[in-house]
Amino acid sequence: MRTHYHIIILIAAWCLSSCTDKSENPAYSEIPRIGLEDISFEPSDETEGGDYDVLKIKISYRDGDADLGLSYIGEDTQYPYQFFSVETDAAGNVIKFDQQRDIYSCKSFYIVYGRDSLLENYLNLEHGDTVKIDYNKYHKNFDVQLLVKEKNTLEYYDFMETNCGSSLGGRFPRLGTLQLKQTTQLGAFTIYPQTPWNGTIAYTIESKAIEAFFKDKLLKIRVQIYDRALNESNIVESEPFTLESILK
Repeated sequence: MRTHYHIIILIAAWCLSSCTDKSENPAYSEIPRIGLEDISFEPSDETEGGDYDVLKIKISYRDGDADLGLSYIGEDTQYPYQFFSVETDAAGNVIKFDQQRDIYSCKSFYIVYGRDSLLENYLNLEHGDTVKIDYNKYHKNFDVQLLVKEKNTLEYYDFMETNCGSSLGGRFPRLGTLQLKQTTQLGAFTIYPQTPWNGTIAYTIESKAIEAFFKDKLLKIRVQIYDRALNESNIVESEPFTLESILK
């Protein structure tokens, strides 16, 4: 009888560990939650190679349904994760830049260069055409905003609008594909998944102009991440800092 009792206990324990959905952790919400762990700056004259200034941001994360991260192939390149949407008129025609009507903006228009895979579904577009677009914020799942003090107020610095550059954010890979309790570096991201539901992500921003533009400015950093269900995490914000105060 005792043997049968032990067998029942073992079966129950096996079901508890094996029959539950390991993609979900009931202790955490399916809405991602992040914390700001560290910010550091390394000027180009001190970095390896000396070509770029380096701003590093490290966050902690937790997500109850473990659906963080996007790849650069397959379904993660399609709606709703595409780079941008092309705007069309009522007849379905692509809206092109009109010098008499429009004011050019890097955030609102895209210039066609040769055979462009981003526009392969649109016909009758030629090299040099400029089409009206709507950038998709969910294309990048790691959003970074820089606030700069101007006239006694910390204001968002829009790199796309101001310098026709790209936004500061990036796109980290599917975390479920990474080895647990092991540091993985992929592009600008260094990721340490402690469990399927929580860990840390460090993001490196390289630029030749960080120190030149912001050396004596008072700054703030804001960070937010998105999961594949388009749930938006809380926003974390640093204390005001100067580049000198966060030197590595």
